[in-house]
Amino acid sequence: MPRLLLLLTLLVASGCRNEVGQERCYRAEDCAGGEACLALPSGANVCVDRCDVSLELVCASGRTCAEVPVEDAGVAVCLPPGDVDVGDVCTRTLDCEAGAACIARVGQAQARCERLCDAATGTGCATPLVCVALDASAPARGTCVTP
Repeated sequence: MPRLLLLLTLLVASGCRNEVGQERCYRAEDCAGGEACLALPSGANVCVDRCDVSLELVCASGRTCAEVPVEDAGVAVCLPPGDVDVGDVCTRTLDCEAGAACIARVGQAQARCERLCDAATGTGCATPLVCVALDASAPARGTCVTP
């Protein structure tokens, strides 16, 4: 019995964290101020930082800032990193590694993870790649592509 109490005490003291080290949640009220409760494909719900896609492509944590449906509303959040590398096939941005987004290009059979960059300044891409804007309505948001 004392071992069970010790185990329960340790679990409560350490908080309920998932595999990416984020607090679990059921709704936004379970998260710290400025965070949203995001449902992951695994079925777990986790607290994630909110962000502004018009101001940042990559959050301070290195995670991708993207608009996602959260609690029946579209908000922008810092997505936990996925396990799909840049250049590999993806189905959604949540699949991609930190700092990348799932992009479907015209003429491409499948969407692929692409590194995000700042098209307004042309920064964020390794040579020889160049940063190209994704959308005219948000000219700073871009991805790294081969020239």
